[in-house]
Amino acid sequence: MSSAAAAATRTVDLGALELTGEAFAAIVYGFSERNLLAPRILERLELSAPERPFTPTGHYPITQAFKLLAAVEGEMGEAGLMKTGSLIPRYALFPGGEPADVRAALQQLDTGYHHNHRRDGRPLWDPVTGQLGEGIGHYACVELGTRSARFHVSSLYPCSFDRGILLGLSRRFEPLVTVSEEPGRCRRQGGEACHYLLRW
Repeated sequence: MSSAAAAATRTVDLGALELTGEAFAAIVYGFSERNLLAPRILERLELSAPERPFTPTGHYPITQAFKLLAAVEGEMGEAGLMKTGSLIPRYALFPGGEPADVRAALQQLDTGYHHNHRRDGRPLWDPVTGQLGEGIGHYACVELGTRSARFHVSSLYPCSFDRGILLGLSRRFEPLVTVSEEPGRCRRQGGEACHYLLRW
């Protein structure tokens, strides 16, 4: 089973989950950037092409995003998933505005993840209380230093895609950042989370 398919079959009611139009567009645009295979795959999946933008205020079934990521992995492998993830931060918006530096961006990542998802029509982040809804995992920053950070990632998305998100987000502020997976049983192997070390 592919990593994208494995992510999509975790014990979560995917039918109740949706992405914001901004988040879905970020996935499609990130996948489409400098990718000659993109038009054919998007047409096969009956997804809108980049020249027909998604409605930012709309919401889209998360299952469509999983279908796209499974197609990316099928055509381009794990490297394609990581590349797609790394390009998403170019298009994604932070609910609190643009972060000042890499440390602020990493600290806002989990909030942004929940902000861009909703279940049964209810957002998974409350901007008034700051409370995050459960059930879709986390991008948990468990250690944040001056030049490094550690993350435990348990999101619904494939491991390589998430690693790409961490890389692309960090490189918006620190071009020489590296992201390595630390030892342990990652989600591809049935673990609860993937563990990443970032250095810049």
